[in-house]
Amino acid sequence: MRLLAALFAAALLTAPAHAAGRGDVFSVYDVAVDVTAIDASKARDLGFGQAQGLAFDRLVRRLTLPEDLARVGAPPAAQAPLDQLVDGVDILQEGRSGVRYLARMAVNFNPAAVRKLLTDKGLRVYETRTAPTLIVPIFVGGAPEQAAAWRLAWEQGGFGEELAPLSIAPATLFGAPDWAQAQPVAGAAGAASALYATATASNGMLAVSLTEVSAAGRRDQGQFTTPLAAASPDADAALFKALANAANDRIQAEWKQRLAAGAGQRTRVAATVTFATQAEWLQIKNALAQASQTLVSDIVIEAVAKDGATLSFSYTGSSAQIAAELGRYGVAYVGGPNGASLRLGKS
Repeated sequence: MRLLAALFAAALLTAPAHAAGRGDVFSVYDVAVDVTAIDASKARDLGFGQAQGLAFDRLVRRLTLPEDLARVGAPPAAQAPLDQLVDGVDILQEGRSGVRYLARMAVNFNPAAVRKLLTDKGLRVYETRTAPTLIVPIFVGGAPEQAAAWRLAWEQGGFGEELAPLSIAPATLFGAPDWAQAQPVAGAAGAASALYATATASNGMLAVSLTEVSAAGRRDQGQFTTPLAAASPDADAALFKALANAANDRIQAEWKQRLAAGAGQRTRVAATVTFATQAEWLQIKNALAQASQTLVSDIVIEAVAKDGATLSFSYTGSSAQIAAELGRYGVAYVGGPNGASLRLGKS
């Protein structure tokens, strides 16, 4: 672990500007590689190849249903023409020694090429996103190092680009599942609900319970139980990563099943926009543009006056979700039987 930390500390790179702009379902972030070869150059080359293969596997699982993969089978990364599918690789962190290369990367895929490959394989492709879910990682009964590792498993899971994006709450939000406590943080993240991922260590076992809270109430999302490994930071990190991935898989599968059942169909809404200045109007337009990365599409501006406008757009999800998403960018959305209204500020 000391060597790992030293390697990363030796060569920490800042991600390129385009890598920082999250929201593309065809980009896979936080792909970790650790490769040893005859020299550093060879290890780096192998690391890039490994990252692309790992990212492709994750992308296939992201865009398809588990039952479809079980029926048809996923195209293996070793057989996929990755050179034709990958648009670029961004280095988020890297470190190297004489023969070892460690890195965290973001791999950007070509949407059209990926769609064709998967549909030719007979897989249904799902791309429609919903509003983020706020994840609150809680660790009970273990050492502080385990609590930190549990949080890190979520923070470095690359879950922000999923179809149901996961936004990780700050460490200042903790305790029992409570929507009144979580709502201000969730609102800032554009989330309409908070999912408490509570890991409890006891008698050599680790139980992870998932509890979702929102304005609609509380919903239990299931529980995972597994033996804790012997005291080992590396073993803990691997276990926590696997559990976070399993929880994410459950969240994503639920959303894709709703899409398959037609719940992801878009709602068209006409909206009246009020503003005091052209600067406010620009802020509202920018908010809609930001929301077009997740829920909003097909924005049509129909008329603009000096203090108001009318427009229409489509969105996926519920009225509460679109209100939370626009609220993330400082715009209040209020829906009604005769249409919706938009303005700067809180709903």
